[in-house]
Amino acid sequence: MIRIGLGISTYNRKESLENLIESIRKYTTIPYTLFCAVDGSNDGTVEMLINQGIEFTYGQTIGLHINKNRIFRRFSQFNFIFILEDNVTIKKEGWIEEFISASSLFNLPHIICDPRFYKTIYKTESMGNYVIDWVGVYNPIITFYTRRVVEKIGGIDDRLKGLSPGLLEHYSRIIQSKLINNERGFPNFANSKQFIDYDNIDFQYKESKENIDKYYKLYQSIISENKSTGCIYKKL
Repeated sequence: MIRIGLGISTYNRKESLENLIESIRKYTTIPYTLFCAVDGSNDGTVEMLINQGIEFTYGQTIGLHINKNRIFRRFSQFNFIFILEDNVTIKKEGWIEEFISASSLFNLPHIICDPRFYKTIYKTESMGNYVIDWVGVYNPIITFYTRRVVEKIGGIDDRLKGLSPGLLEHYSRIIQSKLINNERGFPNFANSKQFIDYDNIDFQYKESKENIDKYYKLYQSIISENKSTGCIYKKL
C-alpha cells in the first residue's frame, strides 16, 4: 500500500495553520496521514490541534529547517513525503496526484518557492535553475520527497540551525548522492499556482547577521568535509 505523509512545519501561526488544514481536508481525495511539527509555538496551536484530533509533536523552538527533521522522522517509512509551510492553502483537487505524476519526469525533491521571498544582502548561490538566498526571508513553500531520497541522504544537519545554510547543505547532499543532476537543478513545479495559494508570506523566524555568518562558515566547512570524505549525513 502506498503511504503518503503530509507534514506541516509550524511556528506561531495558528490561524494560517487552521486554514491550511481545512484546505487539505477539503481538496485531498486520496488517503494520507497528516502530522504537524510544532516548533515551540505559544499561540494556542497545540490546543487547536488537540481539539481537531490531529497528530503532532511539540518541542522547544529549534528553527525553521531543523524543525523539519521532526517530519522526516515521522514519515521515514512512507513512500511519499510532503513538507508544507503553515502559510500555504490548497485550492484544487488533484494536487498530490500532480506531484506524484511529476516524479516520473524528474528526480526529487520538487520544490515550490515563492520568488517574493528573494531578498539578497550579500551572497546568492545558484544550483541549476534553483536560486538560494543566504540572507533574507527565503524559504520553500512545499517540498516533495520520495522515501528513496530520505533513505539516501537523511534529514537536515542539526549543526546548521541558521535559516538558509541548513537547507542548502541538505540539497547539496542530494546532489552529491547523485539523486539529482547538478545541471538539472531543483525543478519548480511550473503550474503550482493552480493548486495552491501562499499569499501570507510574513516571516516568523529571525536570525542576526552574526549568527548567519557563523552558520555560513560552518556550512562551508561541512561542504568541504563532505566533498573530501564522501560523507553523507543521515542522522534523523
